[in-house]
Amino acid sequence: CGISAISSVSMVLVLLLSVMLVTMKWFNKLLFIILSPGGDRAKAEETTYHERITPIFADAVQRARSVLPDIKSDVQLYIVANTGTVVKSCGPNIVYVTTGALDAFTDDELGALFARECGHIGNRNFELKTLLFISNIPNVICVVFWFIVDLFIGFFQKVFSSESSSPESGLVGIACFVGRVLFFFAFLPIFLWIAFIILLNMYSLRQKELDADILSVRLGYADALQSVLPKLYEEETAWYKRFISVVPTLQKRMENIQKALNP
Repeated sequence: CGISAISSVSMVLVLLLSVMLVTMKWFNKLLFIILSPGGDRAKAEETTYHERITPIFADAVQRARSVLPDIKSDVQLYIVANTGTVVKSCGPNIVYVTTGALDAFTDDELGALFARECGHIGNRNFELKTLLFISNIPNVICVVFWFIVDLFIGFFQKVFSSESSSPESGLVGIACFVGRVLFFFAFLPIFLWIAFIILLNMYSLRQKELDADILSVRLGYADALQSVLPKLYEEETAWYKRFISVVPTLQKRMENIQKALNP
């Protein structure tokens, strides 16, 4: 109980720190650098793609702000020199797109993807994910601590039993076993909490992806979105990766779009 209480207090303190961090522009820029694909990063107006991409992005932002007024007017677009086809939001005012996506998708398809990311920004999805991740760090530290102590007890048990064949060694073995069991159950609430958070996060993120698709449809990008989504799923994904993925399946997203178009 004491360990669980300490973990809960630590989680609250880290959560408060997280709220402060995600509201700082420099922290969002740092996250952008860390999370965006490897490659040279530059603002859209500083690249050769400027004339093509700037009006597409500006139109998507304007449409999104008409529905989600919380979207800031200073949303910035960055281009990453990378062959991957990625369009992602990062923080409250940053969207990045790879040169691979610019070469692979049409203007309308890019507009549909930009509208989706504006939906993520307007609904503060990135901040929520960041807060959830950082606030769970104390629990992860507790799990690492449990693992280290459990290894130490097991090592102590093995060394003591190998050096002695007396009845006391049997009692030590039983004591170590009981201690490990009790120690495990002391940390069990933390294990269950982490599992719950992971499952909740997976469900929430998948739902937010579907919500972003619906916003893109509402903003007039239905045809373009249905055209670009299959391109994002061209590579076959193993079943276990689909199970742990935070992105819904293509079938689920297409069905969701059809429901929005034909309520």
